Amino acid sequence: GEEERYLYERHPEFEVFPTLPCIYSFYGTMLERVVYDPTMTREEVKAPYQTPVPGFPPVEAYQYLDAERYIHLKQPLPADGASSMVLTSRHVRIEDKRKGTLVETEHVLTREALGVEGRLGP
Repeated sequence: GEEERYLYERHPEFEVFPTLPCIYSFYGTMLERVVYDPTMTREEVKAPYQTPVPGFPPVEAYQYLDAERYIHLKQPLPADGASSMVLTSRHVRIEDKRKGTLVETEHVLTREALGVEGRLGP
């Protein structure tokens, strides 16, 4: 099907699927609007686990399992840099499990001038 061109290197229309948007979700805190700055140092980057889910105790990084990601692109990502990209995040589902908690988060990536570029999450 349609996905084969991203998976099979000998496909006549083989191309790389742009997974760069996944990286944006690791900048800033979970429930805020974040402007991506490629000059940020490691100390300035706040990973999602550093901001607790409201109503839940803080979770250490080793307690997280990053299980899956979905990427929905509405248009090609710009090749001119990411300085004008904005990521808005929100929790869409929180479910108590026996040995942990399932948290689904949606990230919407936009360019201020062009509107929605893509969505990460359910």
